[in-house]
Amino acid sequence: MACRYTCLEGTFAASSYPACYASVTSVTFFEAYDACAKLALGGARARMATPRTTEDLMLLGTFQSATGWIGAADFDAEGAFRWLDLPGEFPYAGQQAPWVGSNPDDAMDREDCVALVGGAMLDDSPCEVPRAALCEFVPGWALDEECDDGEVDPGEECQPGDPDHHGLECSSCNLGCPAGDGWSESPVDHVCYKLVNPGTTRSGALLECALVGRLATPDDIADVAVARYVCDEAMTDDCWLDASRPTTNDAFAWTSEESFDYVDMLPPWRSDEPDGAGTIVILDAGALNAVDDQGARGALCEIGDLDQ
Repeated sequence: MACRYTCLEGTFAASSYPACYASVTSVTFFEAYDACAKLALGGARARMATPRTTEDLMLLGTFQSATGWIGAADFDAEGAFRWLDLPGEFPYAGQQAPWVGSNPDDAMDREDCVALVGGAMLDDSPCEVPRAALCEFVPGWALDEECDDGEVDPGEECQPGDPDHHGLECSSCNLGCPAGDGWSESPVDHVCYKLVNPGTTRSGALLECALVGRLATPDDIADVAVARYVCDEAMTDDCWLDASRPTTNDAFAWTSEESFDYVDMLPPWRSDEPDGAGTIVILDAGALNAVDDQGARGALCEIGDLDQ
């Protein structure tokens, strides 16, 4: 058993590793990932909770008697759950305790995120369902023990001091957004989003984003959800995206040359879009919309990814 350390009032100590649990009220999984990362407590790093033993699950269930998100998902391959911010294997085999009932069952092909339910049980759940965010604070010395041996081992993504990863930082051998700079990270593919200007032209957005990274390219529905969260947090109705087409007869494409795979008239497009009139893609109240290049909209920028 790892040493415990003193937790502040309002937090609760884990059992098998040095960490203190805390919670954030009702949010989606993607919002939970960002909310936990932005918590601060005496220099310790905050992230979504990673209860590694059934005793940890029981302690966390005692602390948060309702349900809540923990830091695991199977975004990469169905049924292959992993910790998002922790090297090593996810320790709980599917369809046996501590999973509840016959879970994980990926009901309706849309349950990719892991929640603590019923006190100490696990359930795969749709990521957009609001739940408490279960977070943990981990002291710096414990993070050093988790990795930082000079080699990128299985389950790790980087080592401190590695070359730049398209603007991302290496912390606890995982890639993430620069700390304290207002970036929000997608848990799917290591892309961080930030609104740098709530109202500017498209050319202005391209220029401002080029100074910090590039104009946003949310090429996955989960990324669209995070991008929407960033625009909503800034109370910006719509934001420029980095997709366009030369004429209304052409197909849309990302400037980054990543594949633009969204099907017309289906989510994340608005139900009536693209309607054949616009050549520029924007994020409009959380959905994609095709418009012309006129007007002022939010400059939503991103860093990271590009195959890391």
